[in-house]
Amino acid sequence: MANNDIRPALSNYVGERAPQILKRITGESVENIEINKQGIEVIKRGLVSSVASLSLGYKSHQTGQSGEIKVLIKYFPASEGKSHYKDSAQSTENICLFLSGSDYFPEFYFADRTNSGTFLFLQHIGEKTLYDFLLDYKGDITDLLQAILPSISKFQIDATRRLWEKRESLTKEKYESIFKRRSSTRRIIDYIRAIKGKKRVEEVDKNLVNKVIKLTVPIQRIYIPRSDSFRVTHGDPITKNIICMEGGSYGFIDADPFLGLPVSDLSALLSTPGLKLNPKDWWFLTDVFLVNDKKKLDDILEEMPKSLNSMRPEIFQRLSKLGIKFDTEEMPGNEKYCTFMGIFFRSARVLAKISDLRNNHKEMYEKMEAEDKTLKEAFGEMRKNMALSLDSVVNNPRAFEVSRSEYVDKLGEFQELLIEEEVIEPTNRYLKNNKKNGRGGEISSQNLEVSEKNPRFNFNYTPLQ
Repeated sequence: MANNDIRPALSNYVGERAPQILKRITGESVENIEINKQGIEVIKRGLVSSVASLSLGYKSHQTGQSGEIKVLIKYFPASEGKSHYKDSAQSTENICLFLSGSDYFPEFYFADRTNSGTFLFLQHIGEKTLYDFLLDYKGDITDLLQAILPSISKFQIDATRRLWEKRESLTKEKYESIFKRRSSTRRIIDYIRAIKGKKRVEEVDKNLVNKVIKLTVPIQRIYIPRSDSFRVTHGDPITKNIICMEGGSYGFIDADPFLGLPVSDLSALLSTPGLKLNPKDWWFLTDVFLVNDKKKLDDILEEMPKSLNSMRPEIFQRLSKLGIKFDTEEMPGNEKYCTFMGIFFRSARVLAKISDLRNNHKEMYEKMEAEDKTLKEAFGEMRKNMALSLDSVVNNPRAFEVSRSEYVDKLGEFQELLIEEEVIEPTNRYLKNNKKNGRGGEISSQNLEVSEKNPRFNFNYTPLQ
């Protein structure tokens, strides 16, 4: 499997092709280059691909001068390059070309396909991820996350502008290569399959599958792009995909973009293992994100030829001609509903990946657990996220402005089903623990305290009745 392949694969590749790499990036002639230093720092390992930082020191025979280049390399082993529904390496190359050089995303240099796999070369924007930074961080996590939220908004706005600029040249094949994902219905079923310890969906009881499909409609709908509010999202802004750059800013790697609601990226970030947040934090950070997002939209109007709202109809018209379906019905809930249900969905995704690793790739799981200090507790943390996010909406639907009573009923039944199937646990022990720690899990005007928590932001907040 790919998890531990990147260092030897990259070492062998660079040993054979270092001068050619330098030539393609610096323009130096191969004959005039002497490589005198090589460094590889693995940034992120994964089952399908991994990311590393490569530094090459060299001397030019022609000028006598020495230099060094640094690049980020994303590696897809040959045996893992293609998934069951799209070529991951080619799709990632297309994504990198689409986002290349935009704000907070590295410039794409070139791709090289070899017998050992595919290597994608990108601009070096740093090698310390937010995950690495958090390992030694002693402060308030919510304070740190607030600093990242404006960068997420700016990334989304700039990526949406790029889609607007490229809309007329976009084909359905190119769109699907960059944006296509399995339907949320299939993904939820697959998550339940993994959490239940089954290798194939066909092994899951059909009655359970049918119930899950029926009861998760309110969750599925938040992942269907809306004609009036879609944004090109990063898709996977977990802490290992956020690079701490010089000057205190943040960059992003490993984008998995799709057209969705802006808060979908927030949900992905808040569901990252190791953050150990609770509903009060999720509620507060959604408010912070929305305030920052509005400010970014206002600030960037001067730089853009059109507002984001005026770009959407043209993008919608083009994509509709390509057969892309948009949701035009009333939203199932407000922004906070979408954040909380996104946290549920994303936490289920992480839980499913961990379950498959533990059940089907024990040796690899043990190696990853030894490297990843958050993995050991991630299983319990994700179950907690799922339980508390779903419970928050079920028990206070008015706060989340759930648009239909049938949605409340479905989510309540879904909660009961997941507890019965032992996918999640009842929330009473989590809420007790939260109260004991002084971090109440129930959302109310008494424990939100938005203005006092961070006076830098002024919210127009109406306390819940």
